[in-house]
Amino acid sequence: MYAASEDWGSGGDEYTDGLPARVRRAGGELAALMAARPPRTDPADDVTALEEQLADLRFD
Repeated sequence: MYAASEDWGSGGDEYTDGLPARVRRAGGELAALMAARPPRTDPADDVTALEEQLADLRFD
């Protein structure tokens, strides 16, 4: 979603009134896309904890 500088005005005009609706719609579309994705099964996609990443950087 894109919001122009006019979308952030405080005038309550036709443009700023539509921004919350566009944000809700974009959020709903993203949630639907994420829900439709198959679960990840590739171990390469696993997230490594920050503690482990930092431990890997230590030099003895």
